Amino acid sequence: MKPWLASGLLMSGSALLLRLHVTVKLRAIMELDSACSSEQLACHYKYRSISSLPSHLDSILRLYTYSVAMAGSVESFLKLCCLFCLVATSSGQLSPAFYSRTCPTLQTIVSLTMRTTVLLDPRMGASLLRLFFHDCFVNGCDASVLLDDTATFTGEKNAGPNANSLRGFDVIDTIKTAVELLCPGTVSCADILALAARDGVALLGGPSWTVALGRRDATTASQSAANSNLPGPGSSLSQLIAAFAAKGLNARDMTALSGAHTIGQARCVNFRSHIYNDANVDAGFASQRQRNCPSSGGDNNLAPLDVQTPNTFDNAYFRNLIAFRGLLHSDQELFNNGTQDALVQQYSTNAGAFAADFAAAMVRMGNISPLTGSSGEIRSACRRPWRFLWKASSNSAASSASWLLQGGSCRLRSTVGRAQLCRLS
Repeated sequence: MKPWLASGLLMSGSALLLRLHVTVKLRAIMELDSACSSEQLACHYKYRSISSLPSHLDSILRLYTYSVAMAGSVESFLKLCCLFCLVATSSGQLSPAFYSRTCPTLQTIVSLTMRTTVLLDPRMGASLLRLFFHDCFVNGCDASVLLDDTATFTGEKNAGPNANSLRGFDVIDTIKTAVELLCPGTVSCADILALAARDGVALLGGPSWTVALGRRDATTASQSAANSNLPGPGSSLSQLIAAFAAKGLNARDMTALSGAHTIGQARCVNFRSHIYNDANVDAGFASQRQRNCPSSGGDNNLAPLDVQTPNTFDNAYFRNLIAFRGLLHSDQELFNNGTQDALVQQYSTNAGAFAADFAAAMVRMGNISPLTGSSGEIRSACRRPWRFLWKASSNSAASSASWLLQGGSCRLRSTVGRAQLCRLS
């Protein structure tokens, strides 16, 4: 069977199973509505623990009971569900178990999608790792890098370090679609990206690590911050150290995370100056790279960052640096009679030390300024922010209220009780 056909069957089969699962759960809830009148509050509680509903849907059913009893319609329940999803995922701290009740199959969905993706395109593991790095270094790990430009919104995709360079957006979209089928309005794009980056490294032979979850998605982006915060391929050692220090990462973290260049490829425009102008580069290596990277033109021609094992996450990158075969100027700066020489030598001979330090540094990077609690939002689609404006009213002439949900925060502007707001128009 052709790989692309196998992949298609796998993804379509997974989607079908997810749709069936969601249909069964929704049907169970709707059957409750037909079995109980809106006034029979006790009836709803009696059937609250029916066997067809798993424990993590208990809170949804409680919300259903309340909204139907107060408003008398399933429509009100569905509208309030959106509010419930925002409240249920509000927490001020990241935790590996953040979705253990609300989306217990999240990591399985990410893992299965990533296995298929990396099997068909090994380079995608490096691309998603880089995508995560470029997200976290610009105002924190908040999925702002995923937002598309629009006529009224400027994102980060067309910033200098990102334009015609970042890949993997479609993979995140695929995962998000599958997750939304099973856990609608629950899991952030920021968390999906963090998990995908981890799994991509592990699938290419690198270390794994526990990902703390509970990030929320940004409603804004900053192209200017992307242009200024991301260290470039021509950075000096001092500039690299300063850029990472600004994010709370030390020089050891910086060197370990630079080891991500043991996988993936770079464009000619980013290493041309190094192979033609720098003195700290092996002549044979420079000559080899110049064949595919002329002194002018061919800006988008690709070369592996690690010429030895480009699709394997190992410590060969550091051995390349000792041999002065680093592809980027910023790579070779790590081993150029500077403060990181000893650490590069250690990593070049001790793959275990590099793997452990890399995993620890990834955890620290993943903790850079996450949005939690009521900050940000949970996007329904990763390429655009989700904003709501709901208006609510009751039958009472004296009561008039509106709910404003924007960026995950909710403000009640009314003097009436919350119970009267169950009936939404």
